[in-house]
Amino acid sequence: MENRDVIELRLRDRFELLWAATDREACSMVQKHGERLYAILMDIQLKGSQLDGIQLTKLFRGEPLSGVPPHAQGLPALDVPIIFVTAYGSRYTEEQLLAVGGTAVVTKPVDFVDLTLALANARARSVLRKLEPPRPDRFAKDTLTGAFNDKYLQTAITSELSLAPKGPLGLLLLEIDALDKYSERLGPAQGDRLLRQIGSVLLDRIEGAKLSVKGRAADVVCRHGNGFAILMPKADQAMVRARAESIRSAIEEYPFTGREEQPGRAVTVSIGAACLPHNAAGKDDLIEAAAAALSAAKRAKNRVEMAK
Repeated sequence: MENRDVIELRLRDRFELLWAATDREACSMVQKHGERLYAILMDIQLKGSQLDGIQLTKLFRGEPLSGVPPHAQGLPALDVPIIFVTAYGSRYTEEQLLAVGGTAVVTKPVDFVDLTLALANARARSVLRKLEPPRPDRFAKDTLTGAFNDKYLQTAITSELSLAPKGPLGLLLLEIDALDKYSERLGPAQGDRLLRQIGSVLLDRIEGAKLSVKGRAADVVCRHGNGFAILMPKADQAMVRARAESIRSAIEEYPFTGREEQPGRAVTVSIGAACLPHNAAGKDDLIEAAAAALSAAKRAKNRVEMAK
């Protein structure tokens, strides 16, 4: 008997069941019903979809991912239980699936007893969580730019490495060239405005602008140091370099306010890039490799440097 048939047979008398075959249908369902949903049963692989179950779960938990398709934008953050339904022998452990926002895990073929217990336990945990005081740093944001902050970057790298310890995992570190001189000439408020604008470019929030910087749904944009970081799960060196070059060239061409005050009459950025496992074996190595590449790029300015 198919897993869907088991669920239909056992649960249709207790719940109204709504089925979504693709990520588009799932997003539409969440937009319509939101917190009224009792629970979500989530498969990892979704046929005919741009997003997988892990990416959808992150979005449903309120974690904004850059480059998401239009149908997955503007989703409400949910606190309803999300139960992963996975094949036996899946490469993801229960701990890893819970770390990305899952509440429980049930393996295929679905057993009715396991499913019933998972639903009951997941709902109980969800109710208890709502009684806890809120944690403002759960998905911490940088107040100036709207990107995640550096603390979140550290957490995101750790999470990705728990899912795929050997990668591939790419990291871009980006800083605005001569930002201090820009702020001196035009004032600190204009410097902050430029940072906000760069953040909007990286987060793909500038409507109508012909910028070729749109990333993948899995990419995560964060503030880091005096600039930004972009974490790229499942990205090899070629993908990382291409993304970095597209960002560098698009920012150079964009008509930012006060660009005529900058060298070459353009706002430019320097980018350092590193990849695991090519340049690093762990989180600290990855950040250090990208930082060293950024230092090399800043010496030349308006440049992308790959870690050696």
